[in-house]
Amino acid sequence: MINPKLSAEIAAACNALGFYDGSKYTKDRYCFETVKELIRHLRRDGSQHEARQMLGEAKVLQKDLIPLMKDYHDDKELFGIVLRLMVNLTHPVLLLYREEEPNDPQERKNYLNLLSHQQEYKKSFVDEDIFTVLSQKLRSLLEIDWTERDEDTNIEIERVLILVRNVLQVPADLAEEQRADNDASIHDQVLWVCHTSGINAIFLYLASTESEQPYFMHILEILSQTLREQNAAELATAAAERSLEERKRDESELSRLRQAEIEARQMKMKLLRGSRHSKFGGTYCLKNVKSISERDMIYHKPLNAFTSIDFDHNKTKVKTPKNRRADNIDVQERRSAYSIRLFLKELCIEFLSGAYNAVMYHVKDSLVRNKGQENDESYYLWALKFFMEFNRNYKFRIELVSETMSVQTFHWVQTQLDRCHEMLQTLKKNRRQWVKRQHLALKAYQELLMTLLEMDRSADEGVRSTARVIKSNIFYVLEYREMSQVLLQSFDPSKLPLNYLGDLLETNHVFLKMLEHFCKKEKIMVQKKKRKGGSKKKKPKKKVQEATRTEDIKTAEELWEEGLAEELSVVIQENPSLPLVAMPFDVLSEKSEDEQKIDCLKVIKRHMKERNFMEAIATLKAAIEIWPDLGSTDNGEMTTEDQFVALKDIFFAELPGEEQSEERAHEPSESEGERGAGSDDEEQDAAGAFAEIHEQNFNFEDFINRFAHPRVVTACCLMLRGFDKSGVRQLQVHAAIKLLHRICFDCKKPAMAFQASLFRTFQRAIKAQAKGGPIGANAKELADFAKYILQQFAKVSHTNPHIFLELLFWKTSRDAHDIVDGYGSYESSKTMNKNAWTEQQEDEIQRLATEFTAKMQEEQSRIDESALVDKVWENLIDLRSHSRIAVYKKMKELGLITGNKSISGRVSKWTDEDVEELTRLYNQYKNDYNPVQSIADGLVNKRSKQTIRKKLIEIGLATKEALACKKGKRRAGLQGRESDGSEEEGSSDEEEANQSRATQKFVYNKTAAIESVKTVMEKGMSSAVRWLMMSVNETIQDRTEDDDDEASPLIPMLEEDCDAMEDETFLLMLRKIGMAAPVEGQETNWRIPSELSVADLEERSQILAHALDGRLDSLLPPRDATPEPEPVPKTSQRRNRAMLESDDDSDAESTALLRKENNSANKRKRIDSSSDDDEEMMHKLFHSSTPAASEKAQAGKKKSRIMAIDSSDDEGQPEEPLTEQAASQGSQAEVADNEARETSDNERDSDDEPHLQIVLNSGSENDSPKKKRVHMVIPDDSD
Repeated sequence: MINPKLSAEIAAACNALGFYDGSKYTKDRYCFETVKELIRHLRRDGSQHEARQMLGEAKVLQKDLIPLMKDYHDDKELFGIVLRLMVNLTHPVLLLYREEEPNDPQERKNYLNLLSHQQEYKKSFVDEDIFTVLSQKLRSLLEIDWTERDEDTNIEIERVLILVRNVLQVPADLAEEQRADNDASIHDQVLWVCHTSGINAIFLYLASTESEQPYFMHILEILSQTLREQNAAELATAAAERSLEERKRDESELSRLRQAEIEARQMKMKLLRGSRHSKFGGTYCLKNVKSISERDMIYHKPLNAFTSIDFDHNKTKVKTPKNRRADNIDVQERRSAYSIRLFLKELCIEFLSGAYNAVMYHVKDSLVRNKGQENDESYYLWALKFFMEFNRNYKFRIELVSETMSVQTFHWVQTQLDRCHEMLQTLKKNRRQWVKRQHLALKAYQELLMTLLEMDRSADEGVRSTARVIKSNIFYVLEYREMSQVLLQSFDPSKLPLNYLGDLLETNHVFLKMLEHFCKKEKIMVQKKKRKGGSKKKKPKKKVQEATRTEDIKTAEELWEEGLAEELSVVIQENPSLPLVAMPFDVLSEKSEDEQKIDCLKVIKRHMKERNFMEAIATLKAAIEIWPDLGSTDNGEMTTEDQFVALKDIFFAELPGEEQSEERAHEPSESEGERGAGSDDEEQDAAGAFAEIHEQNFNFEDFINRFAHPRVVTACCLMLRGFDKSGVRQLQVHAAIKLLHRICFDCKKPAMAFQASLFRTFQRAIKAQAKGGPIGANAKELADFAKYILQQFAKVSHTNPHIFLELLFWKTSRDAHDIVDGYGSYESSKTMNKNAWTEQQEDEIQRLATEFTAKMQEEQSRIDESALVDKVWENLIDLRSHSRIAVYKKMKELGLITGNKSISGRVSKWTDEDVEELTRLYNQYKNDYNPVQSIADGLVNKRSKQTIRKKLIEIGLATKEALACKKGKRRAGLQGRESDGSEEEGSSDEEEANQSRATQKFVYNKTAAIESVKTVMEKGMSSAVRWLMMSVNETIQDRTEDDDDEASPLIPMLEEDCDAMEDETFLLMLRKIGMAAPVEGQETNWRIPSELSVADLEERSQILAHALDGRLDSLLPPRDATPEPEPVPKTSQRRNRAMLESDDDSDAESTALLRKENNSANKRKRIDSSSDDDEEMMHKLFHSSTPAASEKAQAGKKKSRIMAIDSSDDEGQPEEPLTEQAASQGSQAEVADNEARETSDNERDSDDEPHLQIVLNSGSENDSPKKKRVHMVIPDDSD
């Protein structure tokens, strides 16, 4: 409801502006104050925009403001205030509603009303006089030097540009105009008066002047609105006369429209033709067509053909919900009048020649530095796409678009695509603007590829070599290769329009074509991200003799005096053609800009030492473009003398890290097996998982196999469904057919195309080809592909009778394999992975992901993919079937997550809060034994220890020596022994962990391992054994697929697993099968050692699997077989005699380790097993003094054996590793013990009375003073 008071005030204000007498507009004496009053009304306008609507209905802009501006343009104050009001009235309506069309009926009505008012405003600007006034005013303002302009002058210039932009952005009313192609629309008429008034020349001047950089973004917006309805390719080929191709295209379009009109008329006649009257049209019986009653079908209408049967004419079509309809955001392209196209072509040529590179450079710089407004990147992407396409179709000159033809531009567009894709996946409302931005980014990326393809066809060798460099960089990076695949798999018809899908398929087609040709010419290396956990032991570098090194390395002064200066001067003066060098700055690199700058200087210096002067000069010039301070001069241009001085300064400069690089250059090469593995500072966090980037040979066939996905096939079929529509280009249909051909023929999976909806499209294509005409010519390729698929379908139908049911479902790669080769053949194939996903598990993951995604969207606006993976993995029915990483990979394959961010959750940049937290933790833990580890454990945002070290040194809190582990006593986990005094101060924690773990190795004995597993199963720990088997199988898979030789941690998941890890019997079983115990103070979890090969792990997995199946006894050797003697580790040779360690002050029971000996009585061996029954028996033997025990001893044989019993003060602790000194003393004691045993045996053989002999020995000097060694001889049958 309009406020009457407001309406009266606005009407009075409009009457007080002035009046028009037919020849000139006469202003009122209160005109200036009245205009200001109208501006205040607009500023206080409500959500219904009543004041704006009233002014539009009063036509104040057409009747008052434009005449005021034309007749009183000399009045500076009045012109400025009228300009402000006109800018406000022409403000884009969509921005008033936050770039989203309203859904409320009343708001929708207001929106359309305001839009109609602006369309009327645009008609009033079809006046050359008003643009002449604006042009003259703008010219007078720009004549003032930019150093002398005040703020009001700059604001007035900006307002004129915004007014022109607002007028041009008003959308056309197609229903009212009804303009055909080659006719001048309202928009064309406005463009023409802009051209004749000369304001376009001022825009070009602003774009080509370096001092007018603040207005570059406005110029780009005006150009985008000027050329929004133009096709760049058609505009580039526009000439004074119509071309033959244009004529043929017009004739083809007219023929298609006439044919569609004729078919519609014929269909209408068929509906009217029929029986004599409406009620008795006749009843027909269809032979060989059964109804539901097993009789012939009855049809109540006349049929001309069997295929005319239609059962859907009475059905109500299901409407698609509004929130699931994709908005078609493509701008309507049309051909303007010839005069309009010709001057627009000249405008584009002049902009490309004189302003494109400078404008795009400064606009991108403002976008990167976040200086612009929201949505400014859309204008940049549009300009990149339009002008590069224009340049490619007009006269291809790569130097005109060199600013946007680089790897950095590819990377920036890629990040924009990822950002828009992520926002579309997370936002539920206001998706239209993000769909538009993603479509613009995709078009820009497509044009970059098309320009790169055109460069590859150039006759200039330099252009072709540049294209090869760019292609090698693009094909090398993983994100570039997977972009189109990820976008295809995540395509959602309810969010994205069909024209977006067509451009996506076309982009993917061009990329695959370039990649295929590039792979045929040469073998390429590509990046592969590999997820790793734990740390790897560093191999020490082989030292080079200092004398030899100093002889080989000459100082810079010696090289300069030996003639290097004269040679450099000659090369510079000759001014040769410089070779192409790689860009010295890489935005994808993890190094900072300063680090890359130092690396570039090192490269220049190395080229000069090797006397590659041309490469050094070329690298210097490339570096100056990025870092101008390297060659800064007064006039901005470098002469030959400046180049010589700059190269000399670089040559004599002392660059950080240069000595280490020279030393590495003189070390033996990797081919000689002397590769260094990095210093102590390059260690990774052993507890965290991280992604490493490796290189591998690229296989194009494996890459194409990744497109064999049901979502990709669905997208192609959706594109082919509109092959006969006018909005679908022939290249888009060809791209969809080619991608399906790659899947069905190259990947040998034709069953993925066995789909009913695709077969219906094949029917239409074959009919269209039979009819002929322009549509039939376009359908020929699709009809040929249909014949191939139908032949394969007929061939498979002979062996698979269920194939007709499979037509109703989209099929995965596994389903396609089963349909052709038989159901279950995929799972039984040799290539089938034992941990492959079943169909039920994939359905479960999709269901859980959909459920938790909906919950996250309700709770928060954006979805955390890492949290989503955690929730899906934790709620799986069979939690142990697959690891979290396997779930993440499967969700990424199914398109449920984008996978752009690392799951580990590590952060890259240090914020001020992070630095404060780091400073606080360093002051707290700087005196700890391992301060870096303590800081890493206390950080909220987890980072690697190497990153923490670098940051502490960078901010000056500590030095490298201060961050090393402290000397002195180690923690309690190292059993109280003092650390070796010869240990280096900078030794890393992971090396200590590996060394400590190496001392824990036990020699594997299969029989002992089986017995230990059997004991665990008898205690009811089958759940923990199953978890252990799954962990071993997962490690086998990782080491088989990725050549991963890292130690894998055993992390318990369920409560039963955690309880088992606290049970001594289960821990002893882990030792028996070869698992490594954690190094106390540094690790918390047991690990699968890296020394175990895949074959060793498969043997352990087999034992655990047999234990779970109850078939463990089948792995044991026969009882009558003589077992082989158990090998004894070298570090334990001194324990080959019987011994017992106990406390002097305690008579408590000691833990006994017993094992029977099946050989002769004189053969002795060490027993290393643990049993509660044996412990009880030993206790009885020690304290037995009854006659019954004596009689039992006398009844025994005289043969005897020796048992070993080990115990320590800390029960359950692992044995101490022997030092070399202790081992030698132990061997000497062993000889003495052997002699004593021989004497004792002889005495017992001669003695008739059996006896029990206990010999106490104080032990060696290295033994603990609290421990004593007890030798005990027991009759053989005493057990």
